[in-house]
Amino acid sequence: FTVLSGETVSPLDPAPTRSQFVFVGWYDEDNEEFFDFTTPISGDIELKASWIQLSMSLRLADEISMPFYVKNMDPRVEYTVKYSFNGGEVQTVTYTEHQPGEQESIVVARCNATQMKAPVSIEVLRDGESFWTLSDYSIRTYCDRQFANPNADLKLKTLCRSILEYGAKAQINFNVDVDDLANAGLDSIALESIPETEYKFNYEDVGGARAAVKSTSISLALRYKTEINYYFVPADGVDLKIYVQGPSDSEYVEVPVGTTGSYTRTNHEDGRVQLTIANIGPVDMDKVFKVKAVNAANESVYRYVEYAGTTFLYNKQGDTAEGELCKAFYGYIKAAKAYKGVA
Repeated sequence: FTVLSGETVSPLDPAPTRSQFVFVGWYDEDNEEFFDFTTPISGDIELKASWIQLSMSLRLADEISMPFYVKNMDPRVEYTVKYSFNGGEVQTVTYTEHQPGEQESIVVARCNATQMKAPVSIEVLRDGESFWTLSDYSIRTYCDRQFANPNADLKLKTLCRSILEYGAKAQINFNVDVDDLANAGLDSIALESIPETEYKFNYEDVGGARAAVKSTSISLALRYKTEINYYFVPADGVDLKIYVQGPSDSEYVEVPVGTTGSYTRTNHEDGRVQLTIANIGPVDMDKVFKVKAVNAANESVYRYVEYAGTTFLYNKQGDTAEGELCKAFYGYIKAAKAYKGVA
């Protein structure tokens, strides 16, 4: 541009574009700052375009979450990402030290089964100035884009369809926003029964464990989909140790009170001992977890339990709202495994 001394110049309109990048602004390298276009021109100035890569994604097969990626940040710039999920509290992440090409990711939402239409909103700021926004992005809007795309992966479309069915059944079962179901406007799909094989509940009492453990119960957190909860009621005066061997564990691991990785032990005031196994992705729902509730005074006395998430689904399936939810969840598991190429 050529302007008279003392005049101002207007930025390019429209702003420049670059494939897979977002335009951040015009940088004045001599003064080491973004140029203020209200500043009168007093001499030659060279401005360079600053770019950043921003992308939104979904994880549907390992968990139900929305990661947001920030890549190729200008190392001279402070970037701030503000985000909220489903109208909740605004979270803020600021990046002040970064290298060219470095990528950061933020999980802006982890969705439970009733939140397939819950929106996420994101705002990105450069040195405190907003330059990019995203609003009303949800599992449903993402899936709708896949349905409308003739080139989208068929397995991904099937996964999207099954997860929305799962979400709708969860809304009905838990009575959440039943007037706006996740699968609204889509053709219904038939829910298949869960086969009996491989999903049996196995347990064994060793060394007179019935005198140490009064009862055992197990549940699956169908709304949040990632947790199996075990409840042990010890006999009076018995102190229980809890051991777990997950599908990827080479041996049993003792779980003390509190959280150890994906395992949490809670001692309730009524005497129950609760073990929670969290972060179980759908592709791992049919994998067996082995649990031992051991009499701490005599480790040869214990109750041994084998259980998989699909065990609960098999036992609860039926024509009730909960039974339909179990079958829909099973359909989601099968679609997730097919998408991931897991047998």
